[in-house]
Parts: sequence; structure tokens; C-alpha cells
Amino acid sequence: MEQKTAAFMSLVFVCFLVTLVYVSWVQVSIPPLYLPLVARGVNCTKVWQGVASEISLAKTLGSVPATRPKNFYYKITKDCPTYRRLTGYVEQVSEEEKAFPLAFSILLYKDVEQVERLLRAVYRPHNLYCLHSDLKASTQVQRQIRALVTCLPNVFQAPRQVDVRWGTFTVLEPELICMEALLRKSKKWRYFINLTGQEFPLKTNKELVAILKAYRGANDIFGKYAPSNAHRWDKAGPPPHNMTVAKGPVHMAASREFVDFCLHSTYARDFLEWIKKTDVPDESYFTTLNNQHQLGVPGAYTGELDSPRRQSVNRYKLWWSSEQNCDGQWVRDICNFGVGDIHRMVGSVFMFANKFSYDFQPQGFDCLEQWYFSRIQREEATGELDLDVQFYRDLDIVKHALRKNVTFPS
Repeated sequence: MEQKTAAFMSLVFVCFLVTLVYVSWVQVSIPPLYLPLVARGVNCTKVWQGVASEISLAKTLGSVPATRPKNFYYKITKDCPTYRRLTGYVEQVSEEEKAFPLAFSILLYKDVEQVERLLRAVYRPHNLYCLHSDLKASTQVQRQIRALVTCLPNVFQAPRQVDVRWGTFTVLEPELICMEALLRKSKKWRYFINLTGQEFPLKTNKELVAILKAYRGANDIFGKYAPSNAHRWDKAGPPPHNMTVAKGPVHMAASREFVDFCLHSTYARDFLEWIKKTDVPDESYFTTLNNQHQLGVPGAYTGELDSPRRQSVNRYKLWWSSEQNCDGQWVRDICNFGVGDIHRMVGSVFMFANKFSYDFQPQGFDCLEQWYFSRIQREEATGELDLDVQFYRDLDIVKHALRKNVTFPS
């Protein structure tokens, strides 16, 4: 018995040594990780619950965001599978998710760590992702993004980069470049979602699939006719095909058929040439097309454009004019979220939150990330969704969506 005990203890010691060597190797080859970020003096559960004392405490902890060690992005390419596994990329998905792949664009120009955390949250191996780095982005950012893409086989850089200038066609152009590239790379994805590097998901991939399946081809694109903004397109003359121009956010969750229409139909091509002559075209292109159901635009909204029942849920976003509470800071009339905003968004019906400044109250972003991955863990443990799918089926944009099969003019 003593010999067996001694042999067992020897085996345990050997296993300990092997583990120690492996851990040491990992620490050398893969720099320290930061998921989840909970060891910063904040009780994120209380932040999710909106406990005022915890939110006040979090605000006193400074605004230094998490950053990767020097040369991290260059080292990960030496062992991409280890990088994905240790940083928490989700690579096991349900059959339902596999049968309903999604396509994403992410437009970025700084804060690669923030972009990486967004990408890790939305990443699934069967989806497709197009990253557009602003041509103005620093050389370091460009190199880091190239390294990141190297480790993710279904993530690619936009085939062409644009120097993005607010108010011009260059804001819309990267979206179109990524949309075209995504269509070419795969015939399988069903919906397209456009993101920026300053956003974060409020719904898991499994939940997004359930929501978008409930949409049945409807587009989640908001926009109304805005006569007060007519000065933006006065110099372009009358729009083609008797269209009435609308204004709205560029954010969308759109069907593949809508994306195809936007890029390849005669109506859309003519409208694109016209809108290039206008100001702030990104706020009018997609939303105007989505209102033109009389032209057979797939998934277009057929209801009354000014109906108070019309609701878009693709973004949780606060504008100064909305008179909603912003616990963060207002920057150019948009709320940059703080710690005190998190409890409202985690209980909301929206798909993504926009936007976060990486160097402003980063504890809010950290807690939202922790909440998101805890939600994934619950899904994996129970196999169930904590989601009211019927709410999305009953949305006005879903009930009044054009679903007739249309042959696009060539």
C-alpha cells in the first residue's frame, strides 16, 4: 500500500511539474490576458443592478483602460489556436446558429484593444467579418489589425481602405466596400450588421439569430422624411425614380437580399450616384432605400413612416435631443456611456450599444463585457434563451415588411 501511495504521489508531482512548465511556456509565448476584467475594485453584479453606491465607487477608480502588453499582437500569430482559446473566443455553436450565419462589418481607426474585445464578443467561426481600418489610422494600428486578422480565418480586412471624412461620401463608402466583399466571399450568410469599433453587443449570437429569424426578411433600418434637412441634398437636384429622401442612423440589421439590392439594382445604383452629390449621405442612403417599398426593395418598410409604433432595436443609442438620461458624457450630441448607463442597457431589447470611449469610465465597458460572457455561459449550461422572441415578431417593422420575391432590374 505504501508503495502504491508513493507511486501515486510521484505521479501527482510529475503532473504538477508538467503543468508548471506549460503555464510558464504560455506566459512567455502568450502575454497576460485580461478577460474578464473584474479585479479592479468593482462589483459588476451591483453595476448591472444599478446600485448607486457601487456606480459612484466605480467612477472614483480612474479612467485608465485595459491595454495589451507591448508586441502582443505580433506574438499571437505564432500560435493562433492558443490565442483564441485563452482569450475566450467562442468556437462551439449550436446547429441553429450554424444554419443561420451572419455577416458583419466593423469600421475602426483607433483603440485596437477595444476593437479586439468587440470582435471577440461577436466572433463565431461560421460567421463572416470585414474590418475596415480608416486610412488615417496609425501604422501601429494597421499592423495590429493585420496580425489580429491572421489569427481569425473568417475575418478579413476590407479590400480597399478609405480616408474617412465626416459629412462626405467617404463615411458611406467603407460600408459599401465591406458589403460587396462579404457578398462575394460567401453565399450562405443571411443578415448583415454594420458596427464600429466603439460598440458592444447586448445580445449573444444565439439571441441575434433568434431575433433575425423572427424578422423573416424585414430590415431593421430606421429613418423618416426630414424636410428640415433638405438643404443637405438641394444642390443635387431631384432624386432619381421619384424617391423621397429620408434621414436616419447608418446602423442597420439588414437581410442579404437588401444588401444585394443596395449594391446591384439599377434603382440603387442611380440613387448612389445622386447621393454622392449630397451632404452626410450615410444618414440617407440605406434609410431612403428601405422606405421605397414601391420599388420592390426586399424587406422594406411598408407602414406609415411617421408612425409612433415604428421602432428600431438594432442600437441602444442616446441623442441629446432624446432627453433620455446619459450618465456618461455628451460628445457631439451623442452619449458616450459611463458606468451608470450599464444597468439600463443590459435590461433593454436592443442588439448593440453605441457608443463607448475607451478612456472614459472603462469600468462600465468591463462590466458590460463580463455580463455578456456570463450570458453566454448560462446559454451553454441551460441550452435555453432568456429572450422574448414574440416581442420582436410583433414589431411594426416586422409586420410591415415587403416580402414579395422581386427580380432586380439589371
